[in-house]
Amino acid sequence: MKMRKVTPQGRMRIGMIAGTIIFAIGAFALLAEEVNPWMKGDRFDAVRYEDQHGSIHVLDGNVSNVVFLADMDAKDSLHEALQDRGQKYLDQHHAVIIADIHRMPYLVSVMFALPAMRDYSYRLYLIREKGPGLRFPQKPGHMTLIRLKDRVIDSIDLFQSGTSLLEALEK
Repeated sequence: MKMRKVTPQGRMRIGMIAGTIIFAIGAFALLAEEVNPWMKGDRFDAVRYEDQHGSIHVLDGNVSNVVFLADMDAKDSLHEALQDRGQKYLDQHHAVIIADIHRMPYLVSVMFALPAMRDYSYRLYLIREKGPGLRFPQKPGHMTLIRLKDRVIDSIDLFQSGTSLLEALEK
């Protein structure tokens, strides 16, 4: 088999093809990362979470209110309003709280955050990896309340204070 010498034009063509392939792979990876947030009418399919004590829980059809916390400001506001009411209050309102902590450095979460969360009077479901939290509509410093009917999203509201979110749960 005779080897052919690659001309400068041939090298340029190979480089253009390789560049196009690399660009296409990168664009595909970006599209694969894109997640559409939940909207009214969508089926809420997130059903399995680990809590701050390491126990796994499956969200059943009795859950009609999902509170999502995307950052520390939202968590602090809700914690202040909810701490005295505890898990019994959430159970009475068929509510769960889900917190996205994937951005928290590992050592901070293990040494400080999780031990503090274990002292909470209520259960907190945790998202520890990038991805699942992107499905929740969110705004910095706000809590998201998703109301469900038979696992279908009936409404989505954002609240800036824990007190106003708890008032909405009571309606």
